Amino acid sequence: MNSEFSAQCDAYLHAHPDTETVDFLVVDLNGVCRGKRAPVGALSKLAQGEMVFPRGTTLLDTLGRAAETLPWGVVDGDPDRPVGPVLGSLSPAPGGSGREAQVLVFPQERDGSAWFACPRQVLQRQLDALERAGLVATVAVELEFYLFETRGDTSFEAAKGTSGMPPFSGPQTYNLDQLDDHREFLDDVLRACEASAVPATSVLSEYGNGQFEINLKHLSDPMLAADHAVLMRRIVKRVAARHGLLATFMAKPLAADSGNGLHVHLSLHKRDGSAVFGGTSEAPGEALQYAVSGLLQTLAPSMALLAPNANSWRRFDSGFYAPTTATWGINHRQVALRVPFSDDANLRIEHRVAGADANPYLVLAALLAGAQLGLDGSTLPPEPVADGARLTLGEPLPIRWREALLALAAASDFKARLGEAFVDAYVGMKREEEEVFHAQVSNIDIEHYIRTL
Repeated sequence: MNSEFSAQCDAYLHAHPDTETVDFLVVDLNGVCRGKRAPVGALSKLAQGEMVFPRGTTLLDTLGRAAETLPWGVVDGDPDRPVGPVLGSLSPAPGGSGREAQVLVFPQERDGSAWFACPRQVLQRQLDALERAGLVATVAVELEFYLFETRGDTSFEAAKGTSGMPPFSGPQTYNLDQLDDHREFLDDVLRACEASAVPATSVLSEYGNGQFEINLKHLSDPMLAADHAVLMRRIVKRVAARHGLLATFMAKPLAADSGNGLHVHLSLHKRDGSAVFGGTSEAPGEALQYAVSGLLQTLAPSMALLAPNANSWRRFDSGFYAPTTATWGINHRQVALRVPFSDDANLRIEHRVAGADANPYLVLAALLAGAQLGLDGSTLPPEPVADGARLTLGEPLPIRWREALLALAAASDFKARLGEAFVDAYVGMKREEEEVFHAQVSNIDIEHYIRTL
């Protein structure tokens, strides 16, 4: 019996006595919430360690298919394994009637040990390594998404909002009037975030027409920050559906508009709270530069995690602030790693490569592994791109799916830090997904070649 979770259930049901059903959510390696819906009484089953999921749930591809080339999911008959609750995640289901709850769960082995293919476990490896080094990471996550009118087909247009005003045309970055046009939806999102204890700090209109960004509070608990990012995506999508709209965190839903990014701000501290990153935002100290060096070195193998599916690669275009080379700079938004302007107490690195479709646990795991590799190696990076300077080219990043998977599989040190079994399983699952995707004959093929060839 998990007495702490049981007590949380009692407190929740006391505050929400009309609860009838609960969504039990397990996050797969793609960052997709999969799970089951059950009567509220199933919470006691979870507290007692009696709830199970198929072991291969976390290894499904983006469409929910089991990879036939892996030894888990098909070959082994996909046996059930117990799941445990993520403490503090029991909350009202967003966009619901008030009678629905949700809770995050994570898969385990039968003896209670961690399941290596759980994204939370991959991140936990990095947090354990930080703890052994006497370090604490503080992270803040920013997520972008598009809001579309729904038509029941594959054509989309920016949501018009409920203000009754004509819709805007073109990019409306930081346009407060566009936020007013969608006030009802955005207010419902923020209310759902508050009910789920997801600390949203600000909302802004982004570069694409109908594109928005929500920023989450910086936390010295990266696991909790990843939980918040996963739940926030679910909140946005479910609240949008209640409004008759489609919200998507797809990396590049529109060819002519900017893609959706997942930006992470990272700083490191010692256990006593003192900052590891010294210097200033204009002249960062050696420790920050060491971390940057490690992040630059691991960007190529990280790409398979930061851009996890076929559409992810359409986002990379320097004209839309999506970096294609391993660069860093001071207060510069075209680089992969940016040191934002800040006071000395808030000195940090902004990692700008991941798409909003990426798994937050794996993104943070990749960042922490890279930063720690840099600190261990104590190697200085190239000179940064200066504030206001023209972008100088760095080492090209793999911006094609197969190239990135090969880079991750071949990066022995990085692979060891993430966990070799995890990397092998992830690459195997994604290679199969990549092969299936590129075996399809699309309408684009027909348009380009049916008459010409």
